[in-house]
Amino acid sequence: MAPSPGFVARLLLALSCSALPALTSLALFGRRAPHEASPPHRLVAPLNRHRRRELTAFLNSCNWPPVDPSPEWDPLHGLGHRGCVRLRRPTRTLFRKQRASWCRQPRAWSGWPYRNQRIGEALNPGPGDPPRERSPARASSSSRVFCPVPGCPSADASTARGWPTHASMRPHLDAHSGGVLRGAVPADYCRTHGLDNCSVCGMLVAARFNGVHPRCRPSARTAVPSPASHPVGGGIAPDIDSLPDLATIFSANIPVLRHVPKAARGAWAQCLARALAQVAGHNSLRAWRELLILPKTVLRPAPRGGARRREQAARFTQRCCARWLEGERGEPWSESPARRPKQASEEDEAAVLARRHARCISLAGEGELSRACAALVDPPLLAESTEVLNSLRAKHPHASPARPGLQSLGPPSRRDVPDISSAEVLKAVRGFRRGSAPGPTGLRGDHVREALSTAHADEVTAHLTEVIRLLVHGEAPLELAPHLAGATLHAMPKGGDDVRPIAVGETWRRLAGKCLCSSLREAAAQNLWPLQAVDAAHTGHADKCFLQVDFRNAFNTIDRAAMLRQVRLHMPGLAPRAEWCYDHHSRLLFHHSPLLSEAGVQQGDPLGPLLFALTLQPALRAAAAGAAGQVPELTFAFLDDACLAGGSRQVAAGLTRLAVNHTGATCLLGAPIGPQAYTEDYTRTKRVEKATLLLQALQELPDPQTALLLLRHCAAYCRMVFALRVTPPQLLAGAACDFDSAVRACLEHFCTGPLPCEAWLQASLSTANGGLGLRHAARHAAAAYTASLSAVLQRCLALDPSYLPAWPLNDITVTLFNGHVLAADRLPTPVPPTVRQQQLSQALDRAAVQQLLTPGPNREAFRANLQLQRQPRAGAWLQAVPSEALGLALAPDIFRVLVKLRLR
Repeated sequence: MAPSPGFVARLLLALSCSALPALTSLALFGRRAPHEASPPHRLVAPLNRHRRRELTAFLNSCNWPPVDPSPEWDPLHGLGHRGCVRLRRPTRTLFRKQRASWCRQPRAWSGWPYRNQRIGEALNPGPGDPPRERSPARASSSSRVFCPVPGCPSADASTARGWPTHASMRPHLDAHSGGVLRGAVPADYCRTHGLDNCSVCGMLVAARFNGVHPRCRPSARTAVPSPASHPVGGGIAPDIDSLPDLATIFSANIPVLRHVPKAARGAWAQCLARALAQVAGHNSLRAWRELLILPKTVLRPAPRGGARRREQAARFTQRCCARWLEGERGEPWSESPARRPKQASEEDEAAVLARRHARCISLAGEGELSRACAALVDPPLLAESTEVLNSLRAKHPHASPARPGLQSLGPPSRRDVPDISSAEVLKAVRGFRRGSAPGPTGLRGDHVREALSTAHADEVTAHLTEVIRLLVHGEAPLELAPHLAGATLHAMPKGGDDVRPIAVGETWRRLAGKCLCSSLREAAAQNLWPLQAVDAAHTGHADKCFLQVDFRNAFNTIDRAAMLRQVRLHMPGLAPRAEWCYDHHSRLLFHHSPLLSEAGVQQGDPLGPLLFALTLQPALRAAAAGAAGQVPELTFAFLDDACLAGGSRQVAAGLTRLAVNHTGATCLLGAPIGPQAYTEDYTRTKRVEKATLLLQALQELPDPQTALLLLRHCAAYCRMVFALRVTPPQLLAGAACDFDSAVRACLEHFCTGPLPCEAWLQASLSTANGGLGLRHAARHAAAAYTASLSAVLQRCLALDPSYLPAWPLNDITVTLFNGHVLAADRLPTPVPPTVRQQQLSQALDRAAVQQLLTPGPNREAFRANLQLQRQPRAGAWLQAVPSEALGLALAPDIFRVLVKLRLR
């Protein structure tokens, strides 16, 4: 770094005063500079940068005699004496030293005088700067604004100066509003510019503040005579007319965030607690409307989203929550953008497949494994059309016009309603499935769960429990029932041209239903079990038959009056809630088209199965009753699947009294009943072929880590476990082997390549035993059936006293299982009732491990690798969710190598 300009000025002054003594001393000492050939340096002013460098080099090359150190250079001190110059080395720390010396400069010092200027320019500045341009001329009156108050002197454009903008004119308008100036601001001007008069101070305020300045809110709260007109915990209650009506709230197509940003969950919990407290404290229609608009007002997505703007999105949600806590209601609702309609675009098959794969991998990374599989194979929901709408209306018939009322029974008694505790509410909230769909208001179970994960969890829980108690007792406003008891309707394709309606109810209603189901579980079991009438008399008929009957569209067609009557008679604790939901027509929303639900129960209602079973109970009693010789031996049902067994005449008589449609094929809850050929054919068609579609989709998935996770949890043994538990293994051995072959082909295609028999057997072991967790259906069939038979033995005897536990096929199944396990794990006959399938599967794994660890030629490496993979937590990486956000996703090639090393 070159010497500073200040140092050069001081150096020139010193040399001008003592140049002669310094040169004389230099000659006396006889020391010459090494640059003898160079011409002598002329110390003239001004010196530019290059000359200063030459001067510095010259002075540094001179061997000056030692002198007494002096703290500072005094120009007068050098007169008549040998000159003394203290030079600084041009180091990189020069500027820091100069900055450190700034504080020691005199107060009049105004900084470095020559900084950012060349030395020559500093001494010879040259001509001055050109004169600055004058400010632009005053704008014409047409571009300025004037007071809108008639008669105000500032309203005359010919004489008044005006203001450049409307915002700069606000103080003048406040003077009119406050009475300082005459006249009032016209209402048209306020509506045009979004202004209103504050109800406290009278000044103008933006309309989004609902007529009260934020600074005036404490005064407004203290001036309120009735606490029932304002929310609990502060905030100004907006006018009820500023809020949308219930139909608009439930039908507004406004997007809502799937999850609350982590940084905004505390503010969201405060908003939710305040809205719930308002409902629990006052139970008014206005309070319910504020609670219902909360998700679409506060949890709306930010204007600009994306992974790179997560912090910005969290701040946006925090601002929305802050506005809600300040009392704003109507303005945030009006600012919520409507969901943009999806434009139909034609895409080729490759683009559709790539989108399916991307969604599957994304859902698997979030832990939504079943939804990830559905994204691969399930057809999309049906779009809105006239044909689909007509099919849905046909699924929801009109109620009978002359149905009997409940007036004769009187009002429902609330003494039998169970008392819902906070623990039951918390359990029900945690019972919501992750990613469960929202209801018409956009509120998800995840939103409530995330509010309970903050420091305000106790406050939210207390108010939430009170709100659930209101719903359970049926004390919410009746005007709310058609909407809150309604649902969002989706249409899924069914076999042929038929559609399957899926109703997604509101989260508050589903939460209340969950709490009631948990509280009334024992009472329901006492009233409904065994859902049959059993005649234990011995029969001598040879024409035995088993018949399954189907109630077509049963949930949507039962009579609500009969249902409510059964509830009132047999489960009075459920009556207030059931009558509040189903004593009136409920409103269903299919896209933008409303439908009325006048009969039946909604399939998305947690109380729906219980209400349907209560309604079906008289029909089952009628089928089981009758004259002698006209009663079936068995009459029982599981929801809408009813079964009759006995002599052909008895079954026919019971079917006539039941008055339902016969389905054709015979199966019980999806389990085939018949000879081996029929059983295997049914299992291949209903189980193996459907599972093969998912296996083929997994083969094409580009991420083997996601594919193996879905194969283990959703597409392999779990697809056959129900059929294996309800059917003897001898009747579906061929179908089970075909399924195992399909699973092996899928694994070899996307991950491992061709596998030897030992590696495939190792893959069937659990991950704790060194395998991949892909259990073989054929190997575990006997264990599944034996464990299932042992678990339901007592219930089978209760349904049919003629049931024979020592059925020959049962003994053959136990013998088949004992042939695949070690001697210490074999089962006795009869099988004890405490046997579980997990224990039997572990016994099969122990036998397979012993088989793989058997010594043999050239098997030392395989045995050592298996022992290594069986160490504790050695297979934990196989259970990790492939989440890129958590850093748990592996590259496809690396994952394939790791799996091959595990099975080598």
